[in-house]
Amino acid sequence: MSVPEHAGIPIDISRIQEGETEKQHPPQGYLLLSEAYARHHAGVWGGFKSFPLAQDSRRKHKTSVGFGARRTYAAQPVTAAVRHGNLRVYLVADPNLGPNIDRPKWPVASTQEPVSVPTDVLRRLIAPRDMLPDHALCPTLKAAGGDSNIYVLLRVGALVVQERELEDWYRSQRSRGRWPSQQSRSKRIPGRPTKQTESLKNAVLTLVRDQAWRARDGIAKLRSLILERGEAKDVPSADTLERLVSRLYLETGDPVFHRVPRVRKKQHRCSLPQNPASNIEVPQIDAPS
Repeated sequence: MSVPEHAGIPIDISRIQEGETEKQHPPQGYLLLSEAYARHHAGVWGGFKSFPLAQDSRRKHKTSVGFGARRTYAAQPVTAAVRHGNLRVYLVADPNLGPNIDRPKWPVASTQEPVSVPTDVLRRLIAPRDMLPDHALCPTLKAAGGDSNIYVLLRVGALVVQERELEDWYRSQRSRGRWPSQQSRSKRIPGRPTKQTESLKNAVLTLVRDQAWRARDGIAKLRSLILERGEAKDVPSADTLERLVSRLYLETGDPVFHRVPRVRKKQHRCSLPQNPASNIEVPQIDAPS
């Protein structure tokens, strides 16, 4: 099947058979990045049950459990492993692609074997919501480190990971026992005991159930309410409460726990003082004798 040319760059199109688009699959033993994210998401949140409070909220607002915050939470470790070189990423393209007619000196984009992508190139790629897409978004020659072969493959190829390497990394993450789906495990997690105790979590849920606090009210008010009611012992700092509220939002999906991050305005370096006229030195002129 011939591959069309557009703007000097070959376009990798899906084969159309009987009016239906057939999905192109990576080589055997490799997975698309989207499939790697989905596999890690299934392990992090698989079989996780949320609170009845969230179930009532979902019935009221007609929302789904699989919202974007959980996908972002599960994708962050994968993206970090990819950009730090702990999980290698490869580029594959259609081996039937021909040379670029507008730039004949450039290498052919076809690949018989997957090509490893340097970590510095992966750090420059656009990752919306901390997830690198299967096909790079608006890659440039500068982002490819000046390598024309990598640049052409980024334009027409797909980003994949080796299934065996992903399985090894997946097992190392699962052995830590820090996934939300592993909260019921009997084995104790090594390290310092968490300050996000069950009594503290129940105190926050009671305040939300009584409509005495919402995430938009701020963490400082939440801490003062817990201290006033005395429902929890050893109330932690505001930072610990902030992490607990974020965790409750991920676990329940209730918009009551959703905190909108505040964007601080950057002050210009050359900003003038409030009363610039008061800081101006007026030269003294001696009167003529």
